[in-house]
Amino acid sequence: LLDEAEAQKADFIKLMISGLVDFSTPHRLTEEALEAEEIRFLIEAAHDRGFAVMVHANGDAAVLPAVMAGVESVEHGAFLSRECLCAMGERKSLWVPTLSTIGNLVGDGRFPDSVLSPLLEEQQEKVSFAAKMGARIGLGSDAGAYRVCHRAAVEQERDYLLRAGVPEQRLSEAEQYVQNCFQRKR
Repeated sequence: LLDEAEAQKADFIKLMISGLVDFSTPHRLTEEALEAEEIRFLIEAAHDRGFAVMVHANGDAAVLPAVMAGVESVEHGAFLSRECLCAMGERKSLWVPTLSTIGNLVGDGRFPDSVLSPLLEEQQEKVSFAAKMGARIGLGSDAGAYRVCHRAAVEQERDYLLRAGVPEQRLSEAEQYVQNCFQRKR
C-alpha cells in the first residue's frame, strides 16, 4: 500500500488504529486498538518512506504508542488519560479532537444526551489540559460525519476549541505545523 501511495504522490498516510466512539454507551469504543508493536511498526514503515502519519485513534491503548512512535497527528482522541495528554505535550504532538462530532449531536435525539453532554465536557477539559501541557491542538471538523456539515463545520469546531480554552494563536500555530508537516518532501 505504501508503494501505491508513493506512486500516486500521496503526501501522508492515515491509519485507523482504534474503533469509533460508541455514542450510545459511556466510555466505550466500537473496537479495541491495534497492538502497540503493530502501531509502532506501521508508523515507522510510513516514516521510513518519507510520509507523515496521522492516526484515527481513541483511548490510551492506541494514542500513547502512536505518540511514542512519533506520529504527526492524532485525529479524535477520546478517552485519553492525563499521562497520555502529557506525553502529547512533551512530544508536541498535534491533536485534532473534532469536538463538533460530539457537540453537534447534543439535543438531536439520535444518541442519549446523558452520554453526549458529559463526553463533550470531558473532551473540552482534556483539550484545555493538553494545550496547557504544550500539545498542539488542531482545527479539524470531521466534516461529512452525521450533523457535521461541510459549510459550517470549521467555524463550529473553532467555537468548541475556543470555549475549551485554546487560544486563537495556538490554532494558527497548529495550522502552520500542518502545512509544513503534511506535504511530503520528494
